[in-house]
Amino acid sequence: MNDYPQLEEMLLNLKTGRYGLVGMARDWLSYLQRTDEGKLMSRAELIKKSLDDILSGRVKEEDVTAALGKIKNLPPEHSEEKEKEKKG
Repeated sequence: MNDYPQLEEMLLNLKTGRYGLVGMARDWLSYLQRTDEGKLMSRAELIKKSLDDILSGRVKEEDVTAALGKIKNLPPEHSEEKEKEKKG
């Protein structure tokens, strides 16, 4: 936890609490994997980036909420059409 000196303070100030951090990271990861940058990253890299973005303060709860609103309007990332393209 030395990488994030204000982690304890940040966890105390999160509206969702420390357990909500996991949900925030998951939601941010869902958004990241739909971005151009995220499409080039492995799942492990996406998880690390998601946690780093949130724990460093670069991404706030409001950013995650806004991103969720954006991805609800996007088509699912994994679809049968993409599978057919890969096979064909």
